[in-house]
Amino acid sequence: MIPYLEEIARQQLGSDSDEFLQIIAMAQSFPGAMGINAAAIIGYRMGGWMGAATGVLGVTIPGVICASGLFILLVLAAESSWLDIATTALKAAVVGIILGMAINLGNRSWKGYRNLLVGLAAMLLFYKFQLSPVIILVGAGVVGYVFLSLPEAG
Repeated sequence: MIPYLEEIARQQLGSDSDEFLQIIAMAQSFPGAMGINAAAIIGYRMGGWMGAATGVLGVTIPGVICASGLFILLVLAAESSWLDIATTALKAAVVGIILGMAINLGNRSWKGYRNLLVGLAAMLLFYKFQLSPVIILVGAGVVGYVFLSLPEAG
C-alpha cells in the first residue's frame, strides 16, 4: 500500500521523499483503512496537521453515526423473529461472498502446483495441528521464498 500511496503523492501532490515520509507517519498514526489514510494525506497537504485530523474526522464520523444508529435499531429489534431470519440469511450470504473472494484470489494468484502445496500445508497445519496462524504465515513466507524461488520443472 505504501508504494502505491507514494506514487500518488509524487504524481498528484508533488511531494518529495522526506515530505512523503512525514505524510505516511501521520497517516499511519490513525487506525483504519486506505480511505482514512488517504483522508489524512489529503488533509495534511491542504492544511497541515489540523487538516489531517479534520480529514480523518470527516471520514470516520459519518461511519460512527451510521453504526451507532444501526446498533440502536438492532437493540430495539432484538426480540423479533424477523431479525433471526434475516441474520441467518446474512450468514449464508457472507459465506458465499467469502467463498467467491477465495476462488477469485486463488485464480489470480495461481502460479503452479507449488503454491497449492504451500496452501494445503498451511491449511493442514492450522486445522489438524492447531498451529498458530502467525507461525504458519512466517513459515509459509520462508518456505515460499526457498521453495517457490526455484524454477519449476516442465
